[in-house]
Amino acid sequence: MKYLFVFALLIGSISATELAPEQASVEPRFIDVLIRGVLEDAMQGMRDRGLDPLLIHREAGKFALPVPELFTAVGYVENLSVIGLSNINIKDINFSITRLRIELELPGIEIAIGRAYGKVSGFGDSAEGLISGRVSIKSLRVAADAHLSLIGGISLNSLVVDASLGGIDSGFTTVQLLHLDLTDRLNHLLGTLIPDLLEQNREDLNETISAILLIIINNLLDGLTFFRNLA
Repeated sequence: MKYLFVFALLIGSISATELAPEQASVEPRFIDVLIRGVLEDAMQGMRDRGLDPLLIHREAGKFALPVPELFTAVGYVENLSVIGLSNINIKDINFSITRLRIELELPGIEIAIGRAYGKVSGFGDSAEGLISGRVSIKSLRVAADAHLSLIGGISLNSLVVDASLGGIDSGFTTVQLLHLDLTDRLNHLLGTLIPDLLEQNREDLNETISAILLIIINNLLDGLTFFRNLA
């Protein structure tokens, strides 16, 4: 995690400094390498923690209120696998003092469920569900273009995010809920309706994501400046 530490130290130092763009002495190529290192550290961290691939042979759980007759839930999952979460392609990183552009792509995430079962009961009634099969998320791409301000610390003046999804291949073989077979409906929902909905509303969704991330990132940068000033 050395890159993450150096990156945080660099941002904290800039945030505590009154710096005009023409005074910035940070080598752009250094920032490119640093950001790439942070991303590679994060991907390796996921692998080291067993999150990619994520393999679960069997896990079971139960939850009940102090009075079980009011609410009880039980369930288990068998042979669950999630593959591809850390396989991020860094397509482009470009930093030029007051502008940062990043493009990342996740080629695919493969999720397979051997069998998952759940049952909830309460007040003398119960409902149960069963699911098995697989789903593949294809080509999740995210590009971001950020304009930075180095006056009075570091902050983002603007952020434009462009996210797109290549598609979803849904191959569930069993989906049962309340004794109803919902297999075809779920496959149609995931494989057709959701990708179509995302594409039709892509511009609005990207604008919303950009606005939310802009607020979150600037709040984080403000926090770094605050703690740096206390030091």
